[in-house]
Amino acid sequence: MRSPGWRVVPRLYAREMRCALRDRTIVSNTILLPVLMYPFVIWLAFTVMSLVMSRSQGLRPEVGVSAGFTDPSATIAALSGEGLSVLETDSSTGASMVADGTLAAMVSPSSDAPAGLQSAVVLYDGSSEAGRTAAGRAEDALSGMRERAVRRLLPGIGVTPLRWAGFRMRTANTASSRQMGSFILSLMIPATFVVMVSVGCFYTAIDAFAGERERATFETLLSTSAPRFGIIASKYLYVATFGVVSGLLNLGAIAVSVPAMLAPLLRSAGESISFELGAGQLATAAGAGVLLALFLSSGMLLFACVARNFKEGQAMVTPFYLAAILPVMFLQTPGLELNPVLKVLPVVSSVLIMRSGLQGAVDVPLSLASIFTTLAGVALLLLAAARVLRHEEAVTGSFSGSPSALFRRLLGRTVRAPKGTVNG
Repeated sequence: MRSPGWRVVPRLYAREMRCALRDRTIVSNTILLPVLMYPFVIWLAFTVMSLVMSRSQGLRPEVGVSAGFTDPSATIAALSGEGLSVLETDSSTGASMVADGTLAAMVSPSSDAPAGLQSAVVLYDGSSEAGRTAAGRAEDALSGMRERAVRRLLPGIGVTPLRWAGFRMRTANTASSRQMGSFILSLMIPATFVVMVSVGCFYTAIDAFAGERERATFETLLSTSAPRFGIIASKYLYVATFGVVSGLLNLGAIAVSVPAMLAPLLRSAGESISFELGAGQLATAAGAGVLLALFLSSGMLLFACVARNFKEGQAMVTPFYLAAILPVMFLQTPGLELNPVLKVLPVVSSVLIMRSGLQGAVDVPLSLASIFTTLAGVALLLLAAARVLRHEEAVTGSFSGSPSALFRRLLGRTVRAPKGTVNG
């Protein structure tokens, strides 16, 4: 007598979890990778950035200065004051030295300057770090010379520096340091979160079917009294669990590592930003992550259920994986918010709910509508997977791990099994 479907789900779920925790590939990709990878990548990026900046600051490029300036000594002094090594030479020789890399840049008077005015040309090689650094410093030095020259001339014509400015502008940021920190995290966390949840679901969804077929245990499972929907439900809960765990571990790792590495850099730049997140913000982000994992695991499970081995499973699941994460790459626009159109897109709506939750401004009606839409999509995908699995051959396994076979199964067209097979 066949037992009710939901009664066997806890036992099958426990079986799936025990098998998964023995697999080093699954544990490393769903637990260790989210905790270590992105904090390490962020630390490495900031370290490289700091090294590049320190190298640029310590670099003293050599620039050439030709004759013809109104005050040559002031020009040389201004360039030297910006950390440049100055070589006096003529324009043609300096241009040749820039071309062959001997000089980082060449500063010469412009021949097309209006009468009575001084103008300069900075010649540099933009493909080299020394050339770009020298050009930037030379422009700063010459701009400072121009500003000082104007201030010296203003008293002679009866104009004060304040009057010469004509129009002054200043900006004032009304956002608090905590709001700025939440804004930065809301742009950084969702994209990496989607990738980690997808990775957590990817390997477990393939292992749920292709792994069992390769280990020759799936036929044994189908031959038991467990109903097909109970098997699908237990495997779905197993895949969703690892997706949720992977995403939440990644969320915690980023929330801890990003402030620790980013805050000192911002303080050195004169910015005071707090990355402290409240309990409500973290709860909303975690809830959106769970919703995302529920949908991704159901979709990947559907595409993986017809695969006979890991190679076929990867070929089947990868298109869904890419279709899920690629739209998120285009959601980094700061002003993009959840709206009635985007609420019907499960992955996109979950990411936008997470972003608004981190910023502390959640649209409750739209979020509830998005949750309903996503859960409805999950139910449809699971029903489709159960329909596919209903035609599974208990002895020979699935007919083929191809998209055409999957669509034939979804349409209810069974494939005639070879003689001698037993239909489950």
